[in-house]
Amino acid sequence: MEFQTTWIHSTTVDEIEVRRFGAFTTLPVRISKYNDIANNATQKLSCSWDASVGMRSSNLVTLAGDSGVNLVAYALAEALPDRMATAVRLAQLGQLCEAFCDQFGPQSRVEVYEMLSRCLDPCSIASSCSCSGACSKESGGKQAQLRTLASEVFAELIQVDREHGMLVWDLFRRNFATEPMSFGCRKRSPFRTLWPILEFSIALRLSDTDRIFLQDIRNVVDECLILNDEYWNTNGTEMCQTDFGSRMRGLSIDTERECLRSKIVALETRYLSLRAELYWKYPAESMRLRRWIEAAGVVMASYNYWRASSSSSAGSCSWSTTEWTRLDSRTSNNSLSSTQTFSGSYIDREGAATLTAPTTYISSLPPSPSVQILNQAPSALNTWTRASAPTVKCISSLVTSLQNATTILSDINADNSQRHNQRAAHTIFGASQATNSASYTFIQAMTDARTLSKPGLAIDILLDGFNRLYTGQSRELNWKFNAYVPSEAEYLSVIDETTGSLYSLVAKLLQAESCVPGRCQPDLVPLATLLARFVRVKEEYLSFSNRESKLLGSSGNEHAFSYPIVRLANARPDSRAQVSKFLFGHKETNKDSHCQCPKEAKGDACGYDVSYSCLMILLNDCGALRATREFLRETETSIEKEMMHLEKLTGEMNPSIRFLIAELREGLGC
Repeated sequence: MEFQTTWIHSTTVDEIEVRRFGAFTTLPVRISKYNDIANNATQKLSCSWDASVGMRSSNLVTLAGDSGVNLVAYALAEALPDRMATAVRLAQLGQLCEAFCDQFGPQSRVEVYEMLSRCLDPCSIASSCSCSGACSKESGGKQAQLRTLASEVFAELIQVDREHGMLVWDLFRRNFATEPMSFGCRKRSPFRTLWPILEFSIALRLSDTDRIFLQDIRNVVDECLILNDEYWNTNGTEMCQTDFGSRMRGLSIDTERECLRSKIVALETRYLSLRAELYWKYPAESMRLRRWIEAAGVVMASYNYWRASSSSSAGSCSWSTTEWTRLDSRTSNNSLSSTQTFSGSYIDREGAATLTAPTTYISSLPPSPSVQILNQAPSALNTWTRASAPTVKCISSLVTSLQNATTILSDINADNSQRHNQRAAHTIFGASQATNSASYTFIQAMTDARTLSKPGLAIDILLDGFNRLYTGQSRELNWKFNAYVPSEAEYLSVIDETTGSLYSLVAKLLQAESCVPGRCQPDLVPLATLLARFVRVKEEYLSFSNRESKLLGSSGNEHAFSYPIVRLANARPDSRAQVSKFLFGHKETNKDSHCQCPKEAKGDACGYDVSYSCLMILLNDCGALRATREFLRETETSIEKEMMHLEKLTGEMNPSIRFLIAELREGLGC
């Protein structure tokens, strides 16, 4: 299941409710919509533990408070509904196992931890406990029952997602079965076990590189959880670790708690800074890992809230260090889901980041050759217009942003799943948010145009370009809706209106800002139109002549209009049925498609669906690819003639445009 937005399976906890218990987090707290699933899963494992191991799990922690909200519902707020129960049982198993170890003395606990490590080993075989000392005397035959209990959770984990489940279990076993720390030592992060559980619960598998990339944020969260423990572990009635440290430093408990409070808030601010830095410097990576990054921030907020609410009803210090570590881990996971609710100017920055996230993501992807040509066009054409360098830079930036916006809209309209071998923006942010971001880009372009020397003229040029662009897109959408295959002339006119509108914008804006007197200015629009045609058709041609270029090009969907397909349908009318099936997905299983492809090339039967291999045979048989290559040669000749005409008209050679034309030929061969 893919997430289209950051928060789907959780809701924000009311701010008044958060402050009621004295929580002071500056970040929002969230709660899962599947609290009932979490409660049922908790109860199921608790009953199994009580029955098979003979230890009252209710003595460990009350997972469902007075409100009936499970602690893990905070920790795993964005857990997928089909993974919530498994993730909850895995988290609780860790707590129950560690509490089991607390039954034994310090010397015996090391042996018990070794026993648990064997019990959690999926490759281990049933055997009687071989431990000496307290383990064999006090635990009796509970090792087998513990292994059985663990195997049930493990089996459920593997059933949901075998490959990811194996990884999570291995991380769980290695992180959990560690020797308990000595008295007086500062605890490790309570989240050391639940990090892999978080990955599993939201179905986001991190690579080792991803974990390195996210390490700074994880360190901040771990430190924040530890400080929250130290802050809430004293309620003024019993001496806990915070009390002990305060007296050693000669500070009052209130002073020490205030110091800890400031550090916690500072860490939350540090998290926001790291998050903003990742989004700014590495937009592609951070967008891909966005759910994890946002969830990590919620961990801090929700944990602060849970500790505040639990401390208001009971003395936290009565728990042992290990029990708190387990509990914290569950709560830190508790905090897992939160949208950032911030005040003041941060809301504006957050809103702006959300608004532009899809376009920022697209701009972070490696540009295709066609986009590179568009980026070079302003400088190349400016040889004849002589606009100022800042103006050329502004126009280039403006047109590039419009290209990104149209790319997003094109992917949505064509239902493309990939862009430059990466996920299309709308598959990450959702079609609605991606459309909203693209629309905002057009508004922002108007704002940018006002910075030019002739803002009124620039805005008129943009409005005319937008009108042509949307007209072309509407025609193409109408063809798709009505399953209509256009003529060659109709298709070329749409290219002129869509791709051509961007190139024409470059030419017209440069002419508007030109230092050359109007009567002496050459008309650059015909050349811009030819460049747009060549770039678009070349990209479509390469998508068929070179299968690998399909992954590198601008398009992520082969089932879209293209010049070779239009040429095929018009040159060979008897192929229109197959072309229509390929483009529009008409699946008529009871009709004979009269497909002429070899049987072995049909894949899933051409009578049902025309495959890519089938289409390639048709394209080659009727010579559509050869005709497309010939069209490119003719267009290239027209470009060269128009270039020489402009050079003769202006009396100025243009090396930049000649270099750009040479780049156009790359990849086409002879």
